Amino acid sequence: MQITSTQQINAPIDDVFRLLTDPEQVRRWIPTLESTETVSTPDDGGVVGTRFRNRIRNANSSTSRVGHTVTNYDGVITEFDPPSRFAVRVGSSVILLETRYELSRGPGDSTDLQCITEFRVTHWLLRWFGWFMNKAIQLGMTQHLQSLKRVAEADAR
Repeated sequence: MQITSTQQINAPIDDVFRLLTDPEQVRRWIPTLESTETVSTPDDGGVVGTRFRNRIRNANSSTSRVGHTVTNYDGVITEFDPPSRFAVRVGSSVILLETRYELSRGPGDSTDLQCITEFRVTHWLLRWFGWFMNKAIQLGMTQHLQSLKRVAEADAR
């Protein structure tokens, strides 16, 4: 399933790209991200192919409050073209997400951001649950982009 979200951000494109790609900056707009660990880097010294592990605190599904359990998501950077494209593939034992961010210069000093996420449920017992997960992932992506916009615009002031 695919989800596409767009956001116009009143901040320079280079600043938005850095917020998307620097793990310490990502933690500013994804508060459930506890840590990002680099697992391996490509032999050629490039960025594409870098493998990482994100530790994410899970939300309590009944209250939407962040809980105490943590899930590891293993990922790889699949595209890196500053400041216009960044893509990652991230997965756990239950789900695989492929997210691509496309950035372009907007009016003035703003940035137009398009986020395209494809996902699939990988756990065979939960595949029937995909439609419901689509709604949850769509809501999560919208919230993350709104949070990114708030942080980027606050920094630009």
